[in-house]
Amino acid sequence: MLAIARIEQLSPFPFKQIMNDLQTYPNLRDIIWAQEEHMNMGPWFYVSRRIEASIKQLKKDNPKWNIEIPEVRYSGRDVYAAQSAGDLNLHLYQLDEFLVDAFNLDKKYNMHVQKYTDTL
Repeated sequence: MLAIARIEQLSPFPFKQIMNDLQTYPNLRDIIWAQEEHMNMGPWFYVSRRIEASIKQLKKDNPKWNIEIPEVRYSGRDVYAAQSAGDLNLHLYQLDEFLVDAFNLDKKYNMHVQKYTDTL
């Protein structure tokens, strides 16, 4: 099963709403943050730690609730110096890769994890 949620307001961060939403999924395997913006241009670095803090607090408050992978995973465009690729074909390729990555539930990692984490 795939569930899609949206955070409408990033600041102040809705910790309680996130925890309430997470509790509705007792068999949650992992959380993927998907953004079309490049990794260094969207809210990824802001929200990832806050969602992970929500997960830790939820596990502390409700020991019966569990998640298989407690870290938030990233799905989106790679780090980039410019806001756009500057080439329609490259943009469409990146968009396609992003969508495939975001909705591939069988994979063990996301497309940029090797570059930016030591989890493999």
